[in-house]
Amino acid sequence: MSSFASIMLALSFGALASLWALYGLPGLIGMTSAFTELCQSLFTRCLEYYELIKITSLWLGAALLAFGLVYSSAKSAFHIIKSYSAVSRLPVRGRKGSVVIIDDLSETAFTHGIFRPRIFLTRGLLKGLDRDELKAVFLHELHHKREKDPLKFVLLSFFNDMFFYAPIVKYLVAKLKIKIEHASDDAAAKKAGERLALASALVKVAKGNCAAFAPASITGNNQVSARIKRLIDGKEPSRSRPAFRAIVSSVAVALFLAFSLAYSVGANTIDHECSLKQCSIHVDKVSKCREHCDKHAKQGHAH
Repeated sequence: MSSFASIMLALSFGALASLWALYGLPGLIGMTSAFTELCQSLFTRCLEYYELIKITSLWLGAALLAFGLVYSSAKSAFHIIKSYSAVSRLPVRGRKGSVVIIDDLSETAFTHGIFRPRIFLTRGLLKGLDRDELKAVFLHELHHKREKDPLKFVLLSFFNDMFFYAPIVKYLVAKLKIKIEHASDDAAAKKAGERLALASALVKVAKGNCAAFAPASITGNNQVSARIKRLIDGKEPSRSRPAFRAIVSSVAVALFLAFSLAYSVGANTIDHECSLKQCSIHVDKVSKCREHCDKHAKQGHAH
């Protein structure tokens, strides 16, 4: 997934959300208002249980999406502010340029910055790795920088948090993050001409992970051992499958949300025709339905 594709995905999602808010939400509100007006007193006047259940389901779907959007936005903003604050406090030697040296004895490297990413290397890393290892690490981070992987990680985490109620999303996001790391590993190994140098560097810097500052780090996503084995063997690891329960629950949630959003877009107001069909489930309350219709007819309502 390129940086352009990541940006387009985010913009497309925002456009879809805006379109639904423009066309779907008014329909849902109008249908709810019409139903409320028709059924002046629940369980006594013209209550249609099916309509009540349907409207409740639509609002639950909209509320679930809205909560996920607010939750993921707040969490993403918190982590972005936290990471930038942590990076700003690092003892660095100059903050200009695309490569920043951290005056620290730990051995780690990471790429930080959403729109203008920069590579951060510690002084301990420069001293602790040999030339081939250091070259492999730098090429790994350089690929993260060129592909704007920090932005991708932020977007993936955003969607993971937004759809926290769909287990399959967490599985897919984890797979995509691993794929991004593998792409950087492959790019570094190809340019350096030595896969073992990167594997050796991963072993040395595994304990100095700076994922708290940026997820696009040399030891990011807690897959160090699997990545080392992949580099040494030169083979893709076996792919795990999501649990059947996760698939079923995610499909059920997706269908529920699709119904909520799609139906609300084409929602029409309830026909205000005064008919005893509306009172079929309250045969003993027919007189009250007649009173309701007569009252509004006198007021000039086209009921």
